[in-house]
Amino acid sequence: MSYSAREDYQSDETAEGYESRAMYSGFLGRRRVKIENKVIGALVDALDPQSVILDCPCGNGRWQPVLEKKASKIIGRDISKGMIKYAQNRAKAFTVKTDIALGDAENIDLADNSVDYTFSYALMKHLPVPNQYNVMAEFARVSRKGVICSFAVLSPLSWMYWRSRRQVESFPVIPEELEFMGKRYGLELEKIVKVSQPIIGLEYFAVFKKV
Repeated sequence: MSYSAREDYQSDETAEGYESRAMYSGFLGRRRVKIENKVIGALVDALDPQSVILDCPCGNGRWQPVLEKKASKIIGRDISKGMIKYAQNRAKAFTVKTDIALGDAENIDLADNSVDYTFSYALMKHLPVPNQYNVMAEFARVSRKGVICSFAVLSPLSWMYWRSRRQVESFPVIPEELEFMGKRYGLELEKIVKVSQPIIGLEYFAVFKKV
């Protein structure tokens, strides 16, 4: 199944301007960045030290400095050539080993149980639900210990908000879907953590443990 996220982030210009977009500027943008860093920092702090971590999609490498704190190696995969170029440049400053390359989240070029954790932010909400299952199957396959993955998750209030401003390709799920999806691929849903807007925002992290 095709979807625009496979093509929308390919250019160098998109990668270069990714962190300067309007959603990250002004008071609300700065607040968003602050909350994202706090939430993701806490999730990474809970990981075992000296872990091999897959960052997929890694984008321009934005979260790799945070992942580095608990990593012995960071593996980054992204379908965008522009993003990979920036992620590779950013990785030059790291002290840990890195492997940053083009890759497809629905067909990851890694062996079974080859990483400790998979980290994924802001991907699933852009994928039709069947593709979300495909990606989760791959994350579960390559991960030994767990998966930290963000989703657009609906509550009664956020559903009303989403419905009023729904974009063409926005694919939220209900909390029960996350538990079902995890169990299907040998993952136990440990918790769901809110990101960004405290009331109406849809972005959540689902934290899964490999069983």
